[in-house]
Amino acid sequence: MAGVRKGQRILEEDVETGMSDLKSKIEKILKSELDLPDDEISSLSERLLSPLTHYVEEKEWFRALVENSIDILMIVDERGNIKYISPSIERIGGYSRDSLIGKNVFTFAHPDEVEYIYSKLLYLLQNPGVPETIEFRARHKDGYWVEVEAVGKNLLNTPVRGIVVTMRDITQIKRMEREFRVLADYSPFGIYVCRGDRIIYVNRLAEKQSGYSSGDLLKNEFQRAFA
Repeated sequence: MAGVRKGQRILEEDVETGMSDLKSKIEKILKSELDLPDDEISSLSERLLSPLTHYVEEKEWFRALVENSIDILMIVDERGNIKYISPSIERIGGYSRDSLIGKNVFTFAHPDEVEYIYSKLLYLLQNPGVPETIEFRARHKDGYWVEVEAVGKNLLNTPVRGIVVTMRDITQIKRMEREFRVLADYSPFGIYVCRGDRIIYVNRLAEKQSGYSSGDLLKNEFQRAFA
């Protein structure tokens, strides 16, 4: 990580030096062509450079945002080969960024979920610009499985020229969900969990009390189920 930070600092210094050199060259050209005071030459050169300066600042802002995000940002081609991946992969997956460029994402997927992930890739290819969410297990560099949630969007026909995927580690969330389900199933009370009006979970006693199976309850809104 120290090497990455050093490289970033060198890049920032190079950009700053390059902009300064370009400004000096523009001022030299303006002085040779225009009979204006130095302060007006400097002001004119700054106005000429303003669009480029704004572009560089936006690019640096976006780079800082991506590289300090807790989520993983990844760009893959139509076959799932990694073209870009953000530094967060080192913290979440244990891999260095350089070691993953060109690798196929299916290499790191749990064998039981490869077909499922492939079906999602096909959906993205068939539906450009439409986001799709998926949850799956990815192999950490140390060999264990990390549960992740990913949202993909096909931007192959844009200047990005790839499928953009954002991923986050949901291992702890999934562990807590499993623990909740165990406790809820042995609760002396009927438990219904809703997202908005939609029922997303019921425990065993809730099924018994309502007379409906969990499958039937999950298909309905809460008020409709008990109307």
